[in-house]
Amino acid sequence: FYLRTDRKEHQDVFNYEGDGSIGGLDLDNPELEFEDSDIQQDSFGFGAEFQKRLSDVSKFSLQAAYNNFTDNSVQDKFEETNEDLISKETIDAEDSEWSGSASYTRELSDRVEMKLGLSGKIKERDYRLTVDDDLDDEEEFTRNDGLFNYKERRLDAYAQFKWKLSDAVTLETGLRAESTKTEQDFRNELSEGGVLDETITGDADGSEFMLNPSAHLQWKVTDNDQFRVSVA
Repeated sequence: FYLRTDRKEHQDVFNYEGDGSIGGLDLDNPELEFEDSDIQQDSFGFGAEFQKRLSDVSKFSLQAAYNNFTDNSVQDKFEETNEDLISKETIDAEDSEWSGSASYTRELSDRVEMKLGLSGKIKERDYRLTVDDDLDDEEEFTRNDGLFNYKERRLDAYAQFKWKLSDAVTLETGLRAESTKTEQDFRNELSEGGVLDETITGDADGSEFMLNPSAHLQWKVTDNDQFRVSVA
């Protein structure tokens, strides 16, 4: 799939001030603010799936997918006239994600089915936000340039059994192991009057492993009614 957003927005703001008394609002001299936004975003992705029956009681499946999102948007703010630019916000962001999975399913008997699988994900995010203020004053002009990076690596393994206890009652039990590693860092550069004043940086890494059991009971009471209970 592919989706593109190219949108322009304009907003006029009239601010009225007064002394707080009845009739004290000055309606003749409002403060004018104007805002222009240029929003440009793109999303695309693709996926593929492969299935093969290995025998009368078993099958194998593979899946892979990729998704990407970019954002290049600008917001300008003006005061008094549409030409008196006072601030600007610029976004430069990209998200990308690869994912894949493999599974093996086998009927162990007429009433028991087993499914084993692996799944993984690689995700990256780069986000930059630049904020310029007081653009109408060369000496007081400030810039906050922030950059954030995030990476995630995830690998899961699971086993699932489906038990047909009767024609009306089915029980599913499973165990899933999840391993996730993350890396993130940021950098902020603060400038005033076009001169770098301060740089702030930071980073953090994470690693997590979890075992998640689950059980799901389904009872087909009638052709139109079902009773379900899940625990995870």
